[in-house]
Amino acid sequence: MDIPATMKAVVLEEPRRLVVRELPVPEIGPHEILIKVGACAMCGSDLEAYWGMHPSVKRYPVVLGHEFAGTVVAAGPRVSRYKVGDRICHTGSRTCGECEACRRGDYANCPNRQGIGFSTNGAYAEYVAALGDDFYSYPLPAHLSMAQGALAQPFGIGYHAATARAKAKAGETIVVQGCGPIGLSAMMAARLSGATLISTDKLDYRLAMAKRLGADHVINVAKEDAVAITRQLTGGRGVDTVIECVGDGQDETLLQACQMLRKAGRIVVVGSYARDAATIGIITFKFGEMEMFGSQSFPEGYAPLIELIGSGKVDVLPMMTHRVGLDAVPDAMQMLEEKRDNVIKVVIEP
Repeated sequence: MDIPATMKAVVLEEPRRLVVRELPVPEIGPHEILIKVGACAMCGSDLEAYWGMHPSVKRYPVVLGHEFAGTVVAAGPRVSRYKVGDRICHTGSRTCGECEACRRGDYANCPNRQGIGFSTNGAYAEYVAALGDDFYSYPLPAHLSMAQGALAQPFGIGYHAATARAKAKAGETIVVQGCGPIGLSAMMAARLSGATLISTDKLDYRLAMAKRLGADHVINVAKEDAVAITRQLTGGRGVDTVIECVGDGQDETLLQACQMLRKAGRIVVVGSYARDAATIGIITFKFGEMEMFGSQSFPEGYAPLIELIGSGKVDVLPMMTHRVGLDAVPDAMQMLEEKRDNVIKVVIEP
């Protein structure tokens, strides 16, 4: 397969400065693969990096992009999982390939492990290099599009929160705070259990998307009393679980979560915050014997996500409100920042 010497990429040269550049195509080590990017979804974490606020972005310039799918165009001799021509989705890392852990194939414990799109260049580009035998990668079936492969990653964040952390089940009433891609994904995953789902947000167009994707009730917290409505919907009892997917304004969302919960209810925190502190209703929390759980990534891996998407039980494509090429990425980042044009998820197709 012919591989060019250079490629187009979108480079974050410093906070708030995205520039389209021509870069060398990445070289790969014997344990790595080179992927021709078919689709890369733009993430809220990318927006944090753009602002200069993401803790994993420690150097500039850097190419963002960690939710992607593509075709393997080169594979090192130590790669056993993939071969040239394979279609895959990936959100993993690069490792040094030289330390003791790498030499024995224990790539997860490489002390030099770097996250793609954060500490090493990512998939806002025509090509990206990645660890070949990475747990956070998976074959993409032929009947699924590259966009579906890229969107599997954010769905995985919501899936883990709803199933492993919230333990959603039939008969429960669950509130999902936030109708961005992660909140919508958590709502869709929780809905599979048979629970009743209430989605909240401040933007009507996002609430409309939640309703379209299966939320039983939606509440605009900027216009309505979410606590009063959830109490009314549960006969005064309160909801069983609140899954927080806003990732900002935690002094507001977590306080509200405590007020919506029943006694012995649970809060699952998925949102990412710029500030390492939050306010909760500690008296309500304590006397109600409530629980709070963190939720990070998707340790279940891609397999259950691809099964659900591939079977049609979950449709992630409606979240993709915009599709752009690399040249349009700087403008798309501003659109995400301003939440204009009814944007929910932007997918880059290089």
